[in-house]
Amino acid sequence: MPRVRRLLKWFGDTLADLLYPPRCLACNKALDHKEYRHDYNGRHAIMFCRACRQKIAAPRKKICLYCGGSLFTQGERPERCISCEQTTFPFRRVIALGPYCEPLRSLLLQAKHRTGGEIPWSLARLTTLLRRDDFANLEIDLVVPVPMHFLRRLLRGINSPEVMAAWYAKSLGVPCRSNLLQRHRATRRQSSLPGPKRRTNVAGAFALRPRSRFLRRPLDIAGKRILLVDDIFTTGATCTEIAKLLLSAGAKEITVVTIARAEGKDIPRSG
Repeated sequence: MPRVRRLLKWFGDTLADLLYPPRCLACNKALDHKEYRHDYNGRHAIMFCRACRQKIAAPRKKICLYCGGSLFTQGERPERCISCEQTTFPFRRVIALGPYCEPLRSLLLQAKHRTGGEIPWSLARLTTLLRRDDFANLEIDLVVPVPMHFLRRLLRGINSPEVMAAWYAKSLGVPCRSNLLQRHRATRRQSSLPGPKRRTNVAGAFALRPRSRFLRRPLDIAGKRILLVDDIFTTGATCTEIAKLLLSAGAKEITVVTIARAEGKDIPRSG
């Protein structure tokens, strides 16, 4: 029976590929069949061609291992940029897939809406594939996405960090706690604000969500090492605010994983 099921699955997948050939989500080029099937996992695949994968991911030798930014201005320690020599974040480090530039910029804007389809899944799977060494060195107890205010969630229909967090949790074999945090205050879009105002914009905007309406105590995270998931990391204001909240609640350590690291002229100003 297992052999028959595998044969039927192969036939069904092959027929689906013939009727609806898989295409790259970035450039719409037809995907190489063998490469596509190699990266296939359940109903989610990495829907990017080889050329677009190389454009999306940043060169490792130019990356600050603390904030995920460029190392064009190196600090005293070879793994840190000058900015990180002068800045103290409440999290351990940032793992970033690539810089906030094309084609990643357009993909992330599409992923913010329900019509984004497979983009969040594909970006998360590509991150674990291309940053496998970073993930291999992680000791994570649970995965937590940056929450979205319920009104914005109602309008968009999707919170892409939540979708990505589900894949990271699955790949690491740990729980995903999408209900751990709540954004109880609607804030202005960070992308519409200059750096200094981003910190005040998110100050006090997050809280630990109670377990239920009747049991007001939040989930116990004492001693937990948490992977915090966001889609774009710019100044780190949002992740810093959440990390401080989690650490004050007893979390042991916070690591941030993001799809895009925005800096300099690539800092998002709209959307």
